[in-house]
Amino acid sequence: HSRLDNFCCLQLNKANIARRYLEFAINSSQQKQLFDAAFSQIRNGHPQEALQRCVSALEQFPQDANLICLAGQACLMLKD
Repeated sequence: HSRLDNFCCLQLNKANIARRYLEFAINSSQQKQLFDAAFSQIRNGHPQEALQRCVSALEQFPQDANLICLAGQACLMLKD
């Protein structure tokens, strides 16, 4: 490989890293907004609405531990 080939690969890797970071930042922001909306329903005493928001958000972000826990909290509130 020439120096130019190495430079091009390095630039492509930097572009991929930047793109992935941006996607992560956008997803993190969306996840936080969805969590905050569901959490506000918990705070206001509306566990059914909170659970619905959590289930909907988990369709987009199924591995989000915060949303899973909040959904569990809403379920516990509904049980009482």
